[in-house]
Amino acid sequence: MPRPIFEVWVSHDDVCLELVCDAADRFGMPADSAALRMLGLTRAPCAAVYTVDGRVKWWARTLAFEVIVPWGRRVDERTRAAALHSSSAAAGRGRRGGDMRTTGIASAAWGGGEEEGELLETAIPLPGGHVLTWLVSQGSAAR
Repeated sequence: MPRPIFEVWVSHDDVCLELVCDAADRFGMPADSAALRMLGLTRAPCAAVYTVDGRVKWWARTLAFEVIVPWGRRVDERTRAAALHSSSAAAGRGRRGGDMRTTGIASAAWGGGEEEGELLETAIPLPGGHVLTWLVSQGSAAR
């Protein structure tokens, strides 16, 4: 996808998972690929986390997102991703079948250590039982 065409979908300060999915649908690409492209175009403190079987398979972030998500880590039970992995929601359904609500969660749930910051978290099920989570830093985690 040529950058100038994709850039029209991105406000450099505000990107959410719904926008990622809309761009993926519009351009006929997987949501995880669209998420990676969005991360390269925004200055917002955000990250995409791709989990398989309840573990972090990969993750990527903008420079402004300071929480480090350990690769291979088991997903914390407090996260939306854990809820999707433990339910039938992630079993073969695509992103449009998911509940795209955003919730607040302590950054420590995704690897923020002892930080007191909060993340906004949105997660969707992907085919094959995979989950894509979009994180946005709030409060002290965004410093």
